[in-house]
Amino acid sequence: MTRKAKIEDIAQVLAIYNANIDAGTASFEEEPFTYEEGMEWFLEHQGNYPLWVFESEGNIRGFATLSRYGHRRETAYRCAEVSIYVDQQAQGQGVGSRLMDTLIEEAKALPKIDQLISLITKGNQGSIALHEKKGFRYMGELTNVAQKYGHRLGLVFYQRNVE
Repeated sequence: MTRKAKIEDIAQVLAIYNANIDAGTASFEEEPFTYEEGMEWFLEHQGNYPLWVFESEGNIRGFATLSRYGHRRETAYRCAEVSIYVDQQAQGQGVGSRLMDTLIEEAKALPKIDQLISLITKGNQGSIALHEKKGFRYMGELTNVAQKYGHRLGLVFYQRNVE
């Protein structure tokens, strides 16, 4: 089931995110989040940009957010950035798809959001396939913008209309 995250979900959400930081390339973070940093991040994702989780059998299997795009004073943007992370053991089971559906529906009700934008690590074929399945279009890429685990990484940009 997909639902808004509760404060008691933070530890499980951080476990999913920190596992990606430690062993994955979907996030360009290099240091795991502390519980205090996770709590601050959770509080930032209230109101217009909530944090959603997918729960199964009492465990969080994935989470998703819409985030404000641009710097705090750049208020003319009419888009939000999509982030979805799925527990390694739950990948390929439709968790990401259900979370994406929730974000798309949520965005329709939010003020000032006409577009959804995703920055995906180049080569992340699972995420690219999910975005294309959900109506996102490839918009371009940046090469060699990060280095993690001794590998140079690039980003591909995907976008879709909210409507």
